[in-house]
Formats: sequence, C-alpha cells, structure tokens
Amino acid sequence: MEFSYRLLRGREGVTGHIRGMGHEYRVSVRGLTPETDCALYALRDGQAALCCRQKADREGQAVLSAAQPGRLFLTADGRVVAWETGLGAEETYWQACQWLQNEAAKHQEKKTQQRATVQAGAAIERPTPAPADGPVPPPQDNQEPSEPWRDHVPQMAEQPAAEAPDPPYALRPAGTGEPVDALPALQWPAAARDLRGFFRGRMPFAPFRAPGWRFVRAPSAPGVAYCALGYWARDARVRKTAWAVPGMPQRPPVPLPGYRYRPGNQGMGYWVIEREAEK
Repeated sequence: MEFSYRLLRGREGVTGHIRGMGHEYRVSVRGLTPETDCALYALRDGQAALCCRQKADREGQAVLSAAQPGRLFLTADGRVVAWETGLGAEETYWQACQWLQNEAAKHQEKKTQQRATVQAGAAIERPTPAPADGPVPPPQDNQEPSEPWRDHVPQMAEQPAAEAPDPPYALRPAGTGEPVDALPALQWPAAARDLRGFFRGRMPFAPFRAPGWRFVRAPSAPGVAYCALGYWARDARVRKTAWAVPGMPQRPPVPLPGYRYRPGNQGMGYWVIEREAEK
C-alpha cells in the first residue's frame, strides 16, 4: 500500500491534512475553537461511521486517527468544519451535512416518542374527570399535509419549512460570490408555486451546464443524496422547472419515468426532467 498525504478543505479558518496508508490515517487539524468537541467520521454510501472523538487544545489544534473505509470529514459542535479535498469533495461535504441532519432528526423523533410514552403513562395513572356539562369529545385525527410534488418527481423526505433551513455555512459556488438573498423578484405561476419555498435560504449551485437556470439542492427520496431543483425564468416570471437526480448513466437510482441522463460537473451525472411552469 502506498503512503498518502491529502489536504483537508475547511471553513472559518480551519485547515488540516491527512497522512497514512490503507485505512490507518492520522488527521491533523488547526484553526478550531479552543476546547471545542471534535468528531472524525468516515463517509461511505451516504452513511457515516465514527472514527474518533477529541477536544481541541488551547491552541485550537487536534490530532485524530481513522481506521474506517470512506471519505473523511470532521465536525465541531455538530457542524461540518473540514472534509477531504480532491474529486467529489463537494459531494462529501453535502452528504456529510445531510447525514448529520438526518441523525439529528432521528434523535429528535426518539425524544418525542419517549416524551409521548411518559405522558401516556401519566394520563393512565391520573384519569381526567368529565366536565359537568357533558362528556369529553373524542380527539380529531391529524390530517396529513398535501404532497405538492408531481407524480413523476421522487418522493421528498421533507417539506420546505422555515424552521428547518439548510445550514448557513453551505458552500458558495467558486468565483460567483452570489449572496443567498440575491434572488430576483419573480412571479411564480400556480403550477410551480409549491416549489418556491425550496429556493429560500439555499445556496445555488451548477449540477451541469445550463445557461439561465438556477438550481438548489433539495431533499430527495431515501437512498439518494439530494435532488437538484431548478427553474428558468424570463421577464421576471418562472417559465420552466426541472428536477435532476444524481446517478449513473446505466440506470437511475430510483424509478424515474420520463427522466433522461445528462453528464454533470465534477464527474457527476444526473437524471433530468423538465416541466413547463405554464402553457
């Protein structure tokens, strides 16, 4: 096995490198907040395995070890602060962010279920007396939210919500410097209005060459890292929308009737479908 030396790409002044061979690596990082809790993970097939935990020293430095297969990334206080460079570095960052969000959602769901179990047990021990003017009416079942996505679009794992935006430390496309709040004042036809919320607070990126289109990453079906959602506007009005799912040219990652394969940037490929926002 060859000895390798690879750099880490970081944010907020964090820098570092990886040295080692096989799956035995030593990761050195600097620029961290002193005494912050760090965790090193190995990302593989959209899932991450914990390699090592450590607290940064007073100088903001940390040395961690890894013995897991996969692309390495580092978190500090639950945020991705450094990840491997090279081919697929941006995908490593985004998959790491999505994995962390999914794990946080699972943890929150578990806490909610535990709280509900405790409350249910307390309700059994302390029966609620009926009011003097009549029995208590039965509770109404919660209605499921309507699904705004069309049948030919992969099922989304979440709805756009103000309380769960993408992390503010998302990668900025190289050389653009375009701020998040630089969205034009667009008119959204009724056929595309449900998609408007997915473009708020998300950094644009270019999955492939598409002049005039604006794409963002949106949640996608299980097993797919993300769905690239885009629109094309003219005269301040959205005219077309598109969905692009990353995948291999042989076949799409999930059944996608009507989608066509298109080579993308950074060695990626996408299964794409376009739809007229208005006739």
